[in-house]
Amino acid sequence: METILPSILLVTWALLWILGGWWLSRSLFSLAPNEEGMVGLVVGLTAEVGLVNFIGRVLPFDLAIWIGAGIVFAAGAFFALRKAGLRGLKIRVVPWQWISFLVITYVFFLISRGLALYDDFAHLPTLSIMATGENPVLFALNSAIPLDYHYFVLMFGAQIMRLGHSLPWTAWDIAKSFTVAPAVFLGALWTYRVTRSRIAQWLGGAGVLFISGTRWLLLLLPDSIVSKLSQNVTLIGAGAASGSTLLASLPNPWPVDGQGSFPFPYAFLNGIFTSGSEGYLNVTALMLPAVLFALLLTASRWRSAWSALPTILLVSSLGLLTEIEIPLMGLAVLLITLITLLRSRKWKIPRQLGLWWLVWFVSGLIIAVQGGALSGSLNAVLYPLLGKPAPLTFQVTGLQLASPSIVSHHLGVLSLLDPAQIVIALIEIGPILLVLPLVLIWGLKAVRSERWFEATLLLAGILSLAMVFVHFSGSLRNTSRLYFFPRVCVMLAVPAVWIWASHRARFIRSAASILAGVVMFGGLVMLGVQFPNIKYHQFASFINSYDVKMEMKYWNKLDPGAAVFDPNPYRSATLFGRHTQAGTTWYDFLPAYENLVNAPDAKKLSQAGFSYAYFDQRYWNQLAENQKTAFLQPCVTEVERITKPGHDDWSALFDLRACR
Repeated sequence: METILPSILLVTWALLWILGGWWLSRSLFSLAPNEEGMVGLVVGLTAEVGLVNFIGRVLPFDLAIWIGAGIVFAAGAFFALRKAGLRGLKIRVVPWQWISFLVITYVFFLISRGLALYDDFAHLPTLSIMATGENPVLFALNSAIPLDYHYFVLMFGAQIMRLGHSLPWTAWDIAKSFTVAPAVFLGALWTYRVTRSRIAQWLGGAGVLFISGTRWLLLLLPDSIVSKLSQNVTLIGAGAASGSTLLASLPNPWPVDGQGSFPFPYAFLNGIFTSGSEGYLNVTALMLPAVLFALLLTASRWRSAWSALPTILLVSSLGLLTEIEIPLMGLAVLLITLITLLRSRKWKIPRQLGLWWLVWFVSGLIIAVQGGALSGSLNAVLYPLLGKPAPLTFQVTGLQLASPSIVSHHLGVLSLLDPAQIVIALIEIGPILLVLPLVLIWGLKAVRSERWFEATLLLAGILSLAMVFVHFSGSLRNTSRLYFFPRVCVMLAVPAVWIWASHRARFIRSAASILAGVVMFGGLVMLGVQFPNIKYHQFASFINSYDVKMEMKYWNKLDPGAAVFDPNPYRSATLFGRHTQAGTTWYDFLPAYENLVNAPDAKKLSQAGFSYAYFDQRYWNQLAENQKTAFLQPCVTEVERITKPGHDDWSALFDLRACR
């Protein structure tokens, strides 16, 4: 029963918001039967997570979860009954679609379970603490700092952990995997709607999963050319760890922990945009393309002004999924309005465009107060203007003008004034850039046809080209997150190229097919490398079997608000759902904390605000005898020690509260 009951509750909860979103989509949008279910799933999920994000600030987390799902279910039922009475509650299930959904989700869950990549040290502590009910979300390593982060999928995972009594890493794997099928299916459905081709539909879904940059093309060039091209390329991050030069790193595996049974080949990674088959492992997984495709499918299919309601839910969810794309789309809406007014020579906005202004205005208000990276950046600007001290934040984000360049996570800043670096940048991004002219043409046609969201999305992608003149500043690492245009090209690649090439000569269609294979090859390789992990299982790079047993006994059992000392602060935050008061960022620890790690005196730990301590034998053996004595004072109580029969290793939890 301990396993069955949580599973029943988890499935019931999911069915509530899936059905509610399904009814909302069916009642308020004119969709094809095979579109309603997947669009409804995304609408229901965005609505439920958004509601819990607010309700959880005033009510207990368990209650907020059920109220959020209940509101989505009730709202969907209301609009369904309002539209067609009891007949409105009838849903049209497409069996192959949902069977495929379950299979895809399960396969990617199994793969993800064998990997511990992409900042698990940040995501697992955050998810675990969120699952205890903390809201607004605070930084796991310092409870005095708000977590201004794109935590949509983390909030989803926290609910899975709480309802399903799941371990943090299991809940995280489920949450990420759950986003894959909706993104793929909605991409395929969008492609079919505009092309009316089943072949294009399959390619559209595959494109969401496999289109990526093409660094691997450098493998086909002579070493002398690659060496010359990369002379001024300064590798950064994991790129620098792969080899001393770009040429040396290309044939090497990616040297990071948590890759599973097969290492990722460095040549098939990308520092500007990754394939969906790799990107689903990141913090937002594939939820962003799922939301954008849902908006594309519904934006021109409103049944009434009430259709703005689920649209607002979808748009506002972007605030917990991304950052730069939102102001870019806001600017795009303004430009589209000006273009429309100039074309009509009347100072009257079309009714549907006016409704979209309402959508963006209400969504903007929600985004400003719901939390997330953009909300935090907005507060950092507004507070000083209002004469108030700027709120604390775990990262300081800013933008600064720079000479034209493209930033790659691995290859660093690639100057667009250096011909060799231009070639490297073009290869890193790949032939997907050839879609940009079609994006512009499609966007202009969308303006003329009054397909307002399509025009907004595509124009935002074009506007993001200007971001080559902008770099991130502050504590945030300078990354490629400023560039929206590759993602827009991916979303439009298959339908736009299919329509354009279908009326061209055979050799043009053949060339388009070859380029499609080129841009998808990297994503296919990355999925193939991950597949053996289905037979592999790991918790996280910083979690072992002793930690798992401790988590199962003491997660969310320690005093609320208690801080836990751990020389590995990511670990205790994950295991106990409690803050560690260790640093100001994920990488920068406080000097006082580092001093305590080097000399863990029990009374000093208590004076520093720690109520508990957790560490393992390896750490203990590194301490000098006088340091061990300073910790093992009479006021220290050993709460639990986990050992394995026949082994000397152990992990232990200590109570320091009596040392105050």
